[in-house]
Amino acid sequence: MRRPQKTSTVKRVVADATNLTTLKRTEQPRLQRLGKLADLFENQRLPISHLDEPRPLLVGTTQGTKGYTGDPVCQAKRICQTLLSRAIRTAALDPRVLRRHILHMAHHGRSAHLGCAMSIVEICAALFGGIMQYDRSDPLAPHRDLLVLSKGHGVMALYACFRELGWVGDDDLRNYLGNGTRLRGVCEVDIPGCEVSSGSLGHGLPVAVGMAFGLLRQQSQRRVWCIVGDGEMNEGTMWEAMLFAAHRRLGNLTVIVDANGFQAMGHTAEVLRLEPLVSKFAAFGFAAVECDGHDVHAIAAAVRHEESKPAMPRAVIARTVKGNGVSFMAANNRWHYTRLTDDTLAAALDELR
Repeated sequence: MRRPQKTSTVKRVVADATNLTTLKRTEQPRLQRLGKLADLFENQRLPISHLDEPRPLLVGTTQGTKGYTGDPVCQAKRICQTLLSRAIRTAALDPRVLRRHILHMAHHGRSAHLGCAMSIVEICAALFGGIMQYDRSDPLAPHRDLLVLSKGHGVMALYACFRELGWVGDDDLRNYLGNGTRLRGVCEVDIPGCEVSSGSLGHGLPVAVGMAFGLLRQQSQRRVWCIVGDGEMNEGTMWEAMLFAAHRRLGNLTVIVDANGFQAMGHTAEVLRLEPLVSKFAAFGFAAVECDGHDVHAIAAAVRHEESKPAMPRAVIARTVKGNGVSFMAANNRWHYTRLTDDTLAAALDELR
């Protein structure tokens, strides 16, 4: 005899609340959506960006019980918020662990580009830690959001996340840039999780814009996330892509600028002045904000989709420090090219215990 399927607590309380005769008609669809969201959170199948915080999910409307424990609407809201916190804790990637992976990779492969990988660690941790929609068991799942690392030379930060997600193994990290390796020094699309081959700066964002436009035409709910460097913003193709994104109202596109203040040959402000980036993105038709690029929760809050501007592409200017996490690398542009020795590796790892 087939055992009847168990109804989740979330489904039950939301069903009770939906049946209330005192519930305003305009709130019924929102309550039903909450039920679907909360049920998916309960099963760990939905990222945190789908929750409309900090705006309250619902307003209790039952007469005589508003705001009290017995109000099914408030109860449903509280359950969903509890599940959100649980999802954050479960999915979180530890930036210290990611940085240790990066250091070991760079040492094994005698690789440069340490500083630019270290500056995007929290950005990648936030995206894979609950912001993006993806399937941990399948990096090529058809429902996944798309992440484009336009500054492809920072790819070690992605590989570190892939290691924590189980998409690459320790042998892959140890053989980074070695003979027969599948992990190269820039993004290559044949690695599951790398959506675009990048490294030639100025090309990733235009491709991401094309992806977002295609998904919009397909009426897909998938989103596109694109990490760019502030030095990369020197490229004219970036601004052309931004014009197209705003013109086509690509509300499914979020650009995250790794604003670490450096590029290969020096300070971005000295090579080519870019600021004020927030105002410039806004002038190009983006909903633009800035945040601390080394605070995972600040990044999550900044990228949250604004319901009031659903048809605008979004830009987050993440203020970061190149080489962040290791004192002698932080804000030191030498580590764009410098290789790790046994001694410097040991010193860096000691700071990341």
